[in-house]
Amino acid sequence: MSIGLLSVLDLDTFEVTNQVAEVSTDPALRVFDGIVYVVNRFLADNVQVIDPELGFATTAQFSTENGSNPQDAVVIDGRAFVTRFEPDFSDVLVLD
Repeated sequence: MSIGLLSVLDLDTFEVTNQVAEVSTDPALRVFDGIVYVVNRFLADNVQVIDPELGFATTAQFSTENGSNPQDAVVIDGRAFVTRFEPDFSDVLVLD
């Protein structure tokens, strides 16, 4: 089984901090209100919530259902809206 590793670039100093968190090998990252939402796509099928203020700890992880192949997310008022690619799940999943 393979994993991906999240690294961080400070845009003020250009300092890189390597391997702050484990993610899937096919992630899409979004940041809302300072929280990182990782849409772990192909074969991972989940949304991972990472808090930079807690040392990039994963604070929550939500399944999008096996085989759903989530593609993207947007967070509005604390709710994540996740698009899923596979035909049986081609809709928007709402995560509270």
